[in-house]
Amino acid sequence: MCGQDRVRVLSLNGMKIKTITATLPSGDQFLRRAMRIALYYGFIPAEKVLDRTKKRGVDARNLESILRAALGTSASPALATLLDRSELTPTMFYHVHSSGGTFSFGLEVVGISQSLAEALLIKTALAILGEAGISELCVRVNSVGDRDSINRFSREFQIYLRKHIEEIPPRGQELMKKDSLAIFGFLYKRCRELYEGAPKPMEFLSEASRRHLREMLEYLETTGSPYEVDNDLVPSNSFYSQTFFEIRRRENFEAGVPSRLIFAHGGRYDDVLRRIGRGTISGARILIFAESDHTRDLSSPKTSPKPKVYFIQLGLDARLRSLTILDVLRKAHVPLTQSLGTETLSGQLSVAERLAIPYAMIMGQKEALENTVIVRNLSSRRQDTIPIAILPSYIKQIGL
Repeated sequence: MCGQDRVRVLSLNGMKIKTITATLPSGDQFLRRAMRIALYYGFIPAEKVLDRTKKRGVDARNLESILRAALGTSASPALATLLDRSELTPTMFYHVHSSGGTFSFGLEVVGISQSLAEALLIKTALAILGEAGISELCVRVNSVGDRDSINRFSREFQIYLRKHIEEIPPRGQELMKKDSLAIFGFLYKRCRELYEGAPKPMEFLSEASRRHLREMLEYLETTGSPYEVDNDLVPSNSFYSQTFFEIRRRENFEAGVPSRLIFAHGGRYDDVLRRIGRGTISGARILIFAESDHTRDLSSPKTSPKPKVYFIQLGLDARLRSLTILDVLRKAHVPLTQSLGTETLSGQLSVAERLAIPYAMIMGQKEALENTVIVRNLSSRRQDTIPIAILPSYIKQIGL
């Protein structure tokens, strides 16, 4: 398989990324699938975020420029619009950035500080890549921790660098003036012996950062997402703080060519938001890379079939566990719509009835613990509590 892969170097967000493109479908086909799966997992088009604010103020436009400088050219205008609001509710959206013959499909979670955000991004990205025919995937995960963690690491790292200053090339000495992570990445790529002896960020994580990383890994295990903690994974530029990750194919050498190349990368960018004065807001994203086969606007959302199910999750933990149900419904080609689960149950049921959707599927904390889901017929008001294990056969039985 990897003998057929064509390696291409993308230049996105000011950095060069190796990726396999020949195994991905054409841009149009990949995009249609990616949008459909993103919608299934609760991500809305960035265009809908922008539509909610008919007139963008000067602050939003200024924020957009700042975010592009901080997060790279793929920073979505929708993020600036969200950050410009006086009140922000948790929001998940997707966007597309095209650059020459390539594009990135971005997934963003804004307003959720818990590690659930990273788990949702990774699970959705794995589903998109899996349906695109990419197999043997693995998520590499690392953490530099919060501001306190990074400061502790930087102090120890600077002491180490001063002891070895004569062994550091001129370019590395220039990076020492920038930030610790920049020179840390330089040592990894150019000075392996110095890198091996250097302190590592994960050794200096605060208790809060350790807990955040531990919970994230527990979420990945809950969703069956393959992962490995990689202390050698270094964040690109200064985009990401706290946790960051890459999705690659597992190590598999054929004909002397390594196939473990990047398909996606992402992380939490809370520190960027802090630097621009939005320190009370959390944000995380993942960018999936592919080739574009057209120059038309790739961000135009496709029409979807009329939903047969309104999916309701009550609570963030229940939302994560409900990903198993979403997988079942997606593979059974059952059209659905959903919300973030931030409204009341009665309010969401009212929306479902107004949209004339036949069924509601509900997962609250009790159902999440019992691995069940409530299926309610919105016409007859009858409802059944169904174990997730038999949900596929139940779906066939009621004709969904």
